[in-house]
Parts: sequence; structure tokens; C-alpha cells
Amino acid sequence: MTAQIGWSGVLVAVLAGIGFSAAAFAEDGPKKPSTLEQFEKAQARLAKNETYDLQYKFAKGDVLRYRTEHLSTVETRIQGVTQTAKCRSGSVKIWKITSVDASGQAIFTHMVDDVDMWQQVTGREEQRYNSRTDGKVAPPGYEMVALSVGVPLAEITIDIRGIVVKRDNKLKQFSLGQGQLTLPLPPRPVKIGEDWSLSVDVPVQLESGTQKMVNTRVVYKLEQVLTGVATISMDTKVLTPINDQAVQAQLVQRLLKGEIKFDMDAGRVISQELNQDQTVLAFKGAESRMQYLARYTEHLETEDEASDKPVEKQAVRPAGPEAK
Repeated sequence: MTAQIGWSGVLVAVLAGIGFSAAAFAEDGPKKPSTLEQFEKAQARLAKNETYDLQYKFAKGDVLRYRTEHLSTVETRIQGVTQTAKCRSGSVKIWKITSVDASGQAIFTHMVDDVDMWQQVTGREEQRYNSRTDGKVAPPGYEMVALSVGVPLAEITIDIRGIVVKRDNKLKQFSLGQGQLTLPLPPRPVKIGEDWSLSVDVPVQLESGTQKMVNTRVVYKLEQVLTGVATISMDTKVLTPINDQAVQAQLVQRLLKGEIKFDMDAGRVISQELNQDQTVLAFKGAESRMQYLARYTEHLETEDEASDKPVEKQAVRPAGPEAK
């Protein structure tokens, strides 16, 4: 990684060349930037010219625990009737690294340690399931979730760029939100401001009953690097022309946009936050309307957090994001 090689000496020289002195400024003149401000500006100028080789770095025996939360509100209005569905799902997902070869390609077991889920739909009783308090006894609709907690879900092989080379599902998968399994990294060293992309085909159902693939592109961009942590933005673009609002309504959950933090020294994602706010009109009749609001957050637990087991208690009803 070339990110910070020789920075200290270069920055000292840059600051020495500035040659500013408090005595040289008139008392009534414009306020001059402080030494720290000038240092930070010089550091930012140098950072823009650096290239960063982003790679995953794992060792056999590593265990990564990510705490996730997904909140969503879907408000629909069809033929004058409005319905609101609110959901919250929290979980701890685990990657257990079982092997790493000489090229850095790693195999890990993907598991979910615990879940806490809640949902409410207009006109229906709210439902909730907490694996810590409810065990394997789950309400209708959560049976598969209960069976999936604490057991291997898949064995996955990824390369140093986060590309999934092989996936062996051990159990039927369920979704706890909109987070990505892995963050695809650029295939080459990049500078701040450079981007890379991944093409993703999304299946949608047409009114005729046939299935159509919609081509989307997820664009990633290196926004900044600070103390060894890269900030990466992501945005999803639909490339296939869409003239059917019913199809557009099916795509709203896939139009991800947000920010990801990647620890370049440790070689792993440490956090991500994805937000969605989509409105689709006339998706089921001229007067119909759907608004989808969602937020997904994820952070890598520290050793202290991982060892601090939460107290088992009854799940409380969360507020969730509100539809406007």
C-alpha cells in the first residue's frame, strides 16, 4: 500500500515553505489559517495524488462479527385505501475464516448469531421474534428465520477484491436487510475521486406472468482516506429502460445508495450505512402511490463488544422510519 509513504517528510517541507509568521500579519487584516488547518490542507492535497490498493486481508481463524439493523416503512395507496407496513430487523452476522491461500483468497463460513425482528401492517396484529428470548418457537412467517440462527448458512470463497469465487449454500437463505455480502473492491490501485462499478441483473415479474431481467450498475467511488480508513460511496443506476411503473415498484428495494468505511490496514469493511427514499406513482392504477423509506446500518464489533453478551429481554416495539 502506497498511501502514506514519505508523507511526514514531505508535509514538513511543505509547511516549512509556507513561511508564515504571526508578526507579519496586520492586526486588522483577514484571519489567517492556523498551522493545523494548513497542515490538513497540505495533507489533503498530497492525498489526492496518492494511489490506494484496496484489498481484503484475512488469516485462518479470524472471526468477524457484524451487528446490523434494517428499518423500513412502505406506504401504499390503492383505490383510495392507504396501508402502511413497518419492519425492523436486527442481527449479528458472523464470518468464520477457515482457510486462506497464498494469493489471499479466503474461505469463510457465514452464520447469523442472533436476530430481533418486528413488523406491523395496517389492520393486522404486530409480529415479533427474538431468537435470544423465543428460541426456536417462532410466530407464523418467522419459522425459517428461527431455524437459521446459529447454524452455518453458507461456505463462501472470495478473492482479495471481494469477488465471490464460489458459494455453497447450506440452508435456504433469508434476508435481514439490504446490506451486501461483500464489498467489491477496485481491480487496480485508485486515487481519491476515482470510481469502479459492478453490473447486477435484477429479476422482475411482468403483468403477463413472465420474468424479465433488469440490468443495473452499482457505482463505487473512493471519497477520502483518513488515518488508514477509506470512505467509499455507492449508488445504483438502472440501465434498462423502464416504462412500466409496476416494474419500477419492484426495483425500489434494490436501488441502494450510501457510504462504506473500509479499514485498509486490517483489510475489511468496518461499517456501512445505506439509505433509500423512493416514491412510485401509478404502479397499480392511475391514483395509486407507493413510498419506500429504508435505512440499513452495519458495523464490525470490537472484541469488547463481541464478548459483552446482551441481557436477554423482551423485544420492544421500534418506531422505524416514518413515511412522509
